[in-house]
Amino acid sequence: MRFNFISSLLLTAGAVFAHSSECADELSKYNTCISAIDSKLLNSNTEADIKTMCSKFYSDDCQTFLSDINLTNTNCDITNDHEKPDALTILNLRIAYLKYCATDNNGSTCPVSRHLAEDAGEGNESHTHDEQTNVTEPHTHEHTHDEQTNATESHTHEHTHDEQTNATESHTHEHTHEHTEINKEDSHDHANANTKEQSSSHNHDHSTTFTEADIKPRKLAEFNGDYQSVYLYFLDGVLADYVVQQAEKKNTTYAEQKEIINEKWNCGVSYFSVKDNTISFIYEDGRKESAEYVPTGFATKKNEKGEISSTRYKFETKSKKAPKYVMLNDHCHEPSTEEITHVHLHFSNISYDDIMNSKLISFFVQKRYNADETREVLL
Repeated sequence: MRFNFISSLLLTAGAVFAHSSECADELSKYNTCISAIDSKLLNSNTEADIKTMCSKFYSDDCQTFLSDINLTNTNCDITNDHEKPDALTILNLRIAYLKYCATDNNGSTCPVSRHLAEDAGEGNESHTHDEQTNVTEPHTHEHTHDEQTNATESHTHEHTHDEQTNATESHTHEHTHEHTEINKEDSHDHANANTKEQSSSHNHDHSTTFTEADIKPRKLAEFNGDYQSVYLYFLDGVLADYVVQQAEKKNTTYAEQKEIINEKWNCGVSYFSVKDNTISFIYEDGRKESAEYVPTGFATKKNEKGEISSTRYKFETKSKKAPKYVMLNDHCHEPSTEEITHVHLHFSNISYDDIMNSKLISFFVQKRYNADETREVLL
């Protein structure tokens, strides 16, 4: 059931558009199904993989998607080179379902679908695949196999979040929010519904060039607060517009960028708090750990130009009840009294080098921030 890429897509010459709100909403709506159907299944021609794919379609993850299976269009514009890959992802998923998994009112697989699946199992790939950009009318179940390109990319999910977090913050921070931390002058006072006007811009300027001589020691108490991982909102699908934004910046598809962010943010800790010399952790499985830490200096990440792109403050504990090594980065390289809008937590039981070599990068905001406030920090 291979979907071949087509080269004759209609493109607007030189067009560079952002995703429309309608496209972003549709991606958010189908988010769980897009994530559930691995592109390897779409590109496979074995009967076993076809059955696996169909079981994914029948799962709760795809019920919203299947409710729109009769639609022959998408809110993502196929003539917009930013939205095209995501439009094709949605359309190809519909084609795959109609081709192999469609059922009648009694839940029985349509004869043509069953024949194609069995035929694939015998290795027969003689079916013609007229590759067009329009979806055949669903529920005719005649499966003329007008297919589009499969826009989803395959990704290896090596989530080795062995109590460690990322190190790849180059000057553009490979840092998923790409220097988009909001300025204080534009931020909300998250403690109440009133807006605070600030006379000066945020000290946490990601683009400021500085040297190690400019870096000052900081106490753990400067990070006092209760923090929640934005990964929780990411899993709920409420950060779809942020995923769209990053996909546009990095010239990737929505599905591809979603996997990139998933691998960076999934550190295994849902909440953590700092109280003077103590850090407490709450893991995704509900397990809790807490220990006292002492500062042990700092480490820096540098970009390809040799400039310092981030400063990570190092803390260590002798306790066996929590991660031995912790690094905190709020994009500030000297003592500050400003409230931290977001912070990156890095930890390991092995060494600081283990942290620095990790490709995970957790992203935490104030625990009291709701979904909209979290999106504001990210966007």
